[in-house]
This record gives sequence, C-alpha cells and structure tokens, in this order.
Amino acid sequence: QWRNVWGTIRNFRVALDMRPERLPRKIVDARESGIPLLIVVGAREAKDETVSLRYRDGRQSVLPLAEAIDALHSDAFRLP
Repeated sequence: QWRNVWGTIRNFRVALDMRPERLPRKIVDARESGIPLLIVVGAREAKDETVSLRYRDGRQSVLPLAEAIDALHSDAFRLP
C-alpha cells in the first residue's frame, strides 16, 4: 500500500524510509531530524487500508488514505 500512498502525496515534500530498521528506530530518527510528520504504512495499516499520521508534537491518528490526504491538505495549506 505504500506505493498507493506515495503516488497520492506527490504535492508534498516527502522522503521514503525503506531502511531495514524497526519502526521505533525510524520514529526516533525522524524526530531527531526535525521531520514534522510521519506517515506510517505498515502491515496493520495495509490490511485495514489506512495510514497512521504521527506528528512531531506527539499527536497520532489512524485514518483511511483519502481522509488522511484531506487532513494533510488542510494542515499544509491553512493560513497562519
């Protein structure tokens, strides 16, 4: 399912982490690198056809892909 997500989020600046590390290690590395948002597509998300959004401030949500994209657009393009 990550390919589906990857194709859907082309309007955003993204980096794909395909390292063989476990998810907790990738999350720590992303936080240390200052990445504001992680989109997680693991086995559970693929099975449920969802994505997990993990924000730098600790918020998390699991949403269907279409809802996640809508949430990303509203967060990214809202006026300050």
